[in-house]
Amino acid sequence: MQQSDLIPIGRLGTVYKNTGYISFKPLKSFRPALFSKKNFYLIFNSDRVFYVTLDKIKQYQGKLYLKFIEDGIVEELEIVQKALVLIEKEQYQEIEGQSISLIDYTVIFREQEIGTVQEIMEDSFQDRIIVELFDGKEVIIPDVEHFISKKDAEKKLLYTQNIEELLEL
Repeated sequence: MQQSDLIPIGRLGTVYKNTGYISFKPLKSFRPALFSKKNFYLIFNSDRVFYVTLDKIKQYQGKLYLKFIEDGIVEELEIVQKALVLIEKEQYQEIEGQSISLIDYTVIFREQEIGTVQEIMEDSFQDRIIVELFDGKEVIIPDVEHFISKKDAEKKLLYTQNIEELLEL
């Protein structure tokens, strides 16, 4: 594996020893769907590369924190201070190829059609789906399992759940 076969997606920062989590600062190429892959490369400097497995992800106050299965990462970060997080180009392209456009999907809540997807707001943490409701109002729904239960590409339907409070805003 050559470094040219990899795409940088972020940097590791502060280590929280009491929890084992490490702060993650995404780069522009980062997409939340990339974390569906579990294996990444960490480059600490030009000659120190770790092949790692992602164990857990935590989001707190708008920031991402990662925990890896392998030992030695925290110790290496204490010496070097920062590490670049990379993914194989093939895996990156595979994720990008799986992305489907939800624009014009009909949104279903409690077995009723409530509106259509107008736009997707992408950022480094999670995508947000902008839905125009049939009553003319607009609602923003985070594209996470808590709110999105199913995406039916064949019928262009987006099934939602737990959005009561979002609809009240």
